[in-house]
Order: sequence, then C-alpha cells, then structure tokens
Amino acid sequence: EHEKLRMKIASLEEKMRQFSEEEDVERDQETQLLEEKQLVMRRSEDLQMQLQVILEERDGLREGMDLLWQEKTHLEEELENVSEGYSHLSNRLMEKIEETRELEEQMQQYENLFQMLSDLKKQKMEMQEVQEKHGESRAENGPLNVRKSQASPASPGDESGSSHYSDD
Repeated sequence: EHEKLRMKIASLEEKMRQFSEEEDVERDQETQLLEEKQLVMRRSEDLQMQLQVILEERDGLREGMDLLWQEKTHLEEELENVSEGYSHLSNRLMEKIEETRELEEQMQQYENLFQMLSDLKKQKMEMQEVQEKHGESRAENGPLNVRKSQASPASPGDESGSSHYSDD
C-alpha cells in the first residue's frame, strides 16, 4: 500500500507538476494577453484621438466650405449687379453718342444756315451799295432815272422785295 500511495503521490505530483506547467503557460498567456490588451487599449486611445482630430478638421472644413459658398454666392450677385450696371452704362453711352451725333448734325445745319444768312446779308449789303451808287448816278442824270426807280419798287436790292429774314 505504501507503494500505491507513493505511486499515487508520484501521480499526484506529476499532475501537480503538469498543472503547474499549464498554470505557468496560462499565466504567461494571461500576461501576454494583458500586455496585448494594454497595447490595444493604447492603440484604441490613439485612434480615438486621431478620429476626434479628423472629426474636428472635417467640421472646420465644412464651416470653411459654407463660408466660401456664401462668399461665392455674394460675389456672383455682385458680379451680376456690376454686369447689369455696365450694360446699363453701355446703353446710356450709346444713347448719348447717338444724341451727340444728332446734335452735331443739327449744329452743322445751323452753321450752314447761319453761313447762308451771312452770305445773303452780305449780298444784300453789296446790292444796297450798288443801288446807292446807282441811285446817286440817277440823281445826277436827272428825273428820268428817278422815274425808273419809282416804276420798279420791287427791285432785287430793295427791302420791300427782300426775303422774310431780318438783318440780325
């Protein structure tokens, strides 16, 4: 029986030694798993922080995009207003150019009329001078010449036969 007990003890010691080895292996595995868990936790924390930074950057970019979109919309409206203003000014300029051209034509017509009137006045004065000279020579020649001038009151240099324009 002693032998049985020794065998049992030896068997139990062998089992204990196996359990102890298994326990050591399991403790090593547990230690390794705990280290891996800590590594994963640290990595997870790093990734969480990176994710937070990325989310903040994304939100900042969205806000920036919204501001840029508003600015773009404002600039497009301003461009449209400036374009409309430019078109309006271009149209007004064309109208003023046309108006100026018409006024220049009218001015040229008035200048031509004035020149014609000046020429007519000059001709009238020349004719009056000729008539006066002619009238003086009639007075010197006697009543015969006076009758001729009285007989033709509407001579070309006479005022009664002149045009309706005044001397001024």
